[in-house]
Amino acid sequence: MINRKKTAGRITLLAVFSLLLFTAGAPHRFLTIYNAARRKTVLKLPAEDVRKIQYCYQQSYDRGFIEESFILENCRIVPVQMVYDTDSYDFHGSRYPDAEHEKKENRNCVYIRNHEGYPEIKYRIGYIIKQEMKITMKNSETSFSFPDLGEPGNLLILRVTQ
Repeated sequence: MINRKKTAGRITLLAVFSLLLFTAGAPHRFLTIYNAARRKTVLKLPAEDVRKIQYCYQQSYDRGFIEESFILENCRIVPVQMVYDTDSYDFHGSRYPDAEHEKKENRNCVYIRNHEGYPEIKYRIGYIIKQEMKITMKNSETSFSFPDLGEPGNLLILRVTQ
């Protein structure tokens, strides 16, 4: 005669064990910033907790401020919005063909759609310009200035890694 309680208990135990094995084998991904000059990862955050990345910087030639916002999708860094006050040199408004443009209080807003994203984004730490990044997480927020991550001229690489 089959003991149904023992069989149900074994099936439950097997299901829990299988779930643990399945999740233990799942790759953990991280949003990282790598300083190429130092050959060192200077920031590492769990990618699944990242909600938004904002890069704010000042153009060196006209001191105009630019804010670029990104999200993570399928291990790619996807641009979603750009806000800038001058467009005298870089033609920010023409970077994304499917974008919607709007002017608000002397600022240009670009809402980016249907962009496949980038596998990585490279930044150079400036000598005199202001560069900051703010990363909004599920339960917190972290922000820093680029000079906190290296010396002027250093190459920083933002990417999703395992």
